[in-house]
Amino acid sequence: MRKKYFHKNKKKSGFSFLETIISVFLIAIGMIAVMALMASSLKESFDSRDQVIATLLSQEGIELVRNVRDNNWANDLGSFDAGFPSASKVRCQVDAVTDAISCPAFWFSLKLNTDGIYNYSSGSATRFQRKIMIQYDNDTEKNLATITSIVAWGSDIPALSSCNSANKCAYSKTVLGRWGEN
Repeated sequence: MRKKYFHKNKKKSGFSFLETIISVFLIAIGMIAVMALMASSLKESFDSRDQVIATLLSQEGIELVRNVRDNNWANDLGSFDAGFPSASKVRCQVDAVTDAISCPAFWFSLKLNTDGIYNYSSGSATRFQRKIMIQYDNDTEKNLATITSIVAWGSDIPALSSCNSANKCAYSKTVLGRWGEN
């Protein structure tokens, strides 16, 4: 008796070279798109972090000036503006370590010391610059002072009118008067 061998159709299956090239191309395009999105997201995350830090540093600048005013009264110096400039100044700084107001002719970048305090005197340099503007509403009596704290990162400090997040700048503003009155 003769045995019948049933041979299955042994057609070779698999991907053709063209199919493989197309699939590798599509995977590469997808990976490039994902990497571009990740890079963009990371950049935006760093920009957001810097904007938050700058906003907090500008608020801190206001609080440092307020602290000088309050310490003047607490130490019985008799005037809220002891240690303040004698006339309106648009280029001042207050160091968180020394607690003194100075109005230098040139800028110092803020430094971050080992205690996590931003200051001008010690620590590692940061990308942030802060200037304090002190403008007296009535220069003869100096009863009220408008304090503006401007912080910029990654560039020079722009004019107040163009200080915004697009220009990498943040600012805070307040009016200080005699302690206990404002």
